[in-house]
Amino acid sequence: LHDAPRDRQGLLDVAAKVAPAIMKAVKADAFNVGINTGKVSGQIIFHTHLHIIPRFKNDGWREMENIPITNEELTRVQATIKKNL
Repeated sequence: LHDAPRDRQGLLDVAAKVAPAIMKAVKADAFNVGINTGKVSGQIIFHTHLHIIPRFKNDGWREMENIPITNEELTRVQATIKKNL
């Protein structure tokens, strides 16, 4: 995280607001926050950002896989997130 401290705090403030809305939208039990910094860490988008990763009971703490989802379902989840903000 090479951004100014104020920017980092702002990012965490937004995550604290958005994560519960995402959890409600996808009916998650919890969430992880992931930040990759640098190519070796797996970063493929080279600006500071974070990932809010929904977690589900009995998901085995395994790395989340890309799950096929329709545009219709994505739109529904997006609308539910917005409603919960």
